[in-house]
Amino acid sequence: MLIIHCPPVYGENYPEFNDDAYFVSSFKMSKISSRILKVADKIINELESGSGCVILKNTYNGDSINRAKSVLLNVCRHIGWPVSQTPAPKFIEEIAFRKTNNKISEKAGYRSRASMPLHTDRCDLNVLFCHTQAKSGGCTRVVSSIKLYDKIKKHMSQSDLDAMESYFPFSRHGENAEGESCFYLSKIFHSSARRSEFVAHYIRCFIENDEMTKAFSLSESMINILDLIDECAKSDDVGFNLRLCKGDVLFLNSHTTLHSREEYSGAENERLLLRMWLSHPLSRALPVDFLHKFKNLSAGSYRGGIWGNEDVRLFYEEQFLQSRIR
Repeated sequence: MLIIHCPPVYGENYPEFNDDAYFVSSFKMSKISSRILKVADKIINELESGSGCVILKNTYNGDSINRAKSVLLNVCRHIGWPVSQTPAPKFIEEIAFRKTNNKISEKAGYRSRASMPLHTDRCDLNVLFCHTQAKSGGCTRVVSSIKLYDKIKKHMSQSDLDAMESYFPFSRHGENAEGESCFYLSKIFHSSARRSEFVAHYIRCFIENDEMTKAFSLSESMINILDLIDECAKSDDVGFNLRLCKGDVLFLNSHTTLHSREEYSGAENERLLLRMWLSHPLSRALPVDFLHKFKNLSAGSYRGGIWGNEDVRLFYEEQFLQSRIR
């Protein structure tokens, strides 16, 4: 992991973010800083050719959420292009406990205080800004997919090693078109001798759930692999636990790291993180089984995210690609 201290660019005089409806305009108008650009080069190099994990410290330590969003947007402006995190385009998501009348919603996902399992996200880069940390719990665990892959191979029988090359079923999570299968097939690890070509994709609850059990039967070796991933990911030689501080920005390469979150306690919004998903010009090429998630496999392309339909995605692709990053 690389830790970098942010240059003194942001503060209480920095303009606040207005509204998601003006996100594209805010992104295009956000100014490029030569000092942040030098930092961005170091961040991208570490994400693509190094550990896949960077913390940028002391970006903004104030209490204004809208100013924090503006700072996050500007930092990301120097690195890549935002992709949506919801079917109705949303580019900055507030990660916080929110009470609802739906008990299921309160127990799962980023709107809850519950733990979140080891997973990758549908983006090249996952970016988390810490506005307020929980008083108790809420630590993030970051795992190197490359180290994890190397470790689990040492514990495998020959049949399990063969199954590592299998294509696992991943739920489309309700995004399948009429007549389309409820799942797509993908390898968990696409290994390579070159770090810049390694790719991993994992979220066990998308592989094993009631819907998937009816649609696809996992072999014993495939289940053994899932168990090994979860067990070996707990080891200190493949990952570490991280407690973000106010003003920290965590960058993760989703293709070479996995992450999880421990349960935390506290009232609504007591723990608040801001999240952006990015594609970027120096990203790696992706394997064909990633097409469902990313829509574009070419290195350096605008890809990933969650979109209501392809026309909307193409509209934002055109808008963001007009913004020169470097």
